[in-house]
Amino acid sequence: MNVVSTALLGLSAIIALLIGVLLPGVQQVRPLAVELSHTSGMASLGNQIVTFCDDAESSAKSFLLSLADDADQATGETAGVPYDSLAFFCDADSKLATLAGEIEALVNNRRLPVVQRQRLSQIQGALEGSLVPAVNKISELMRDKTDVCSTAAN
Repeated sequence: MNVVSTALLGLSAIIALLIGVLLPGVQQVRPLAVELSHTSGMASLGNQIVTFCDDAESSAKSFLLSLADDADQATGETAGVPYDSLAFFCDADSKLATLAGEIEALVNNRRLPVVQRQRLSQIQGALEGSLVPAVNKISELMRDKTDVCSTAAN
């Protein structure tokens, strides 16, 4: 196995570990966002968060399944790390920051009913727990270590 293959496998392992942190965060945020999407005046934000969670989970699971398929077919060399399946993460950190900013503004809006602000605060806490750090790190790795993001931007 050459140095490039070893580096790619190391990066894949790091991303796989981050996905292990990301998926529980997604599973914690999604039901709160679904509940929010059924709240008057909050449906759009709730749906945006649910869509983000669905896209992050789908992308992450696709990457992991592709890694497993590559490992099954490996003959000593990696057939190619499936970074394309993680293209969602090229700008996921900025998408998530935008959503977090909207949530922050609403949490601090004293004109909203207390119940809505509490629900938003729960989502905010869940995002900050593991989802934001994992998404930020995966996004950073994708931009710095792969050519997927430059290809996706074109």
